[in-house]
Amino acid sequence: MRLPPGISALPLCLFLVSSCSPDPTRVQGLLDSVAELETANRLLSAQVGVQQNLVKLATADRERLATERSGCEAIVRQITADIETAKADFAAYRADYRKAIQARASGMVLPSLAAGNKTYGPVTVKSLTNTEVTVLTNEGVARVPLADVQPAVQALFAYDPSIGPTVVGNHKGADFLFLDRVIADGKLAATENKRILQEMRDAKYKKKAPKLIRAPEAGGTSPGRGTSFEGSYWAPYKSR
Repeated sequence: MRLPPGISALPLCLFLVSSCSPDPTRVQGLLDSVAELETANRLLSAQVGVQQNLVKLATADRERLATERSGCEAIVRQITADIETAKADFAAYRADYRKAIQARASGMVLPSLAAGNKTYGPVTVKSLTNTEVTVLTNEGVARVPLADVQPAVQALFAYDPSIGPTVVGNHKGADFLFLDRVIADGKLAATENKRILQEMRDAKYKKKAPKLIRAPEAGGTSPGRGTSFEGSYWAPYKSR
């Protein structure tokens, strides 16, 4: 570039250099901004580190809680299985107890027996089934459904409303129940006859023996049976 005649290049260069020099105030402001940004970056980095540590702790807690939950679920399953086993064992015990009490109930004396609205005085148990108890009272023989007696007696005899009448072998129905009752009454009559004979021996009564209990004609009474018990002491006590 050629300058016009009479103009020196040195003043022009000095002008250009002076116009391109940085502004100290502006530079300082930029430096301060950079310093503030670096400080903010350090703070944010520290906060990020804290959050990362919290995430690690939360992850560890979650894994620990998951392990504890699995352990608790295993314990619950074991307890549930133990409960079911205990229920089965208790049901088996009640079944065994029910069989034992039915086999040994004959001769048991109860101070009282409430059945519905009726209360019996001291009673002697003659027979016991799943659904009823036959007792000897001051009024005679009574068959009392276990569903009607007081809870204490139900517990004593292990009464379970879900279980049907006592069944031996494969015999079911009214015929068997009738025969079971006839046999129970026959045993009761035999006991009463023995008592009478014992009284006769004790009193040395030889002139006239007391009339023993005889069974009436049972034909047509038992469903599907026509057997007669005439002439046998296996007679229902109530038929005397």
